[in-house]
Amino acid sequence: MNVKFAAAISIPLSLLLSGCGKSWDGRYEADGFRPGESILEIKGNTAIRSMYKYGQLMTSREFNVEQKSDKVIFTAKAGEKTSYVFALAEDDRGLKCISDSCNRFGSLLSKGWNRVE
Repeated sequence: MNVKFAAAISIPLSLLLSGCGKSWDGRYEADGFRPGESILEIKGNTAIRSMYKYGQLMTSREFNVEQKSDKVIFTAKAGEKTSYVFALAEDDRGLKCISDSCNRFGSLLSKGWNRVE
């Protein structure tokens, strides 16, 4: 087999396969809030939910993150140890809560999050 041909086939194939794992990393805005008011930033095994009012940071909360192929699980690092389980939203970009913990009054995380570029 021609070496150039093998490289032309194997390199794109390996790049394609390397993207098979779902990464939830990124920046999200909560449904039901003004743009930029409630932000969730996920990086690896940590997420930070920040609440802004008139462009000024009001509060933030840090979460442990467990990333799975079809879902992501958030657990607050301080205070209550409730877990919040999210799956991919219908738009294939955002997050939607699939656990009852998001339905509680005073939930730390919104039911839906839209990915921000």
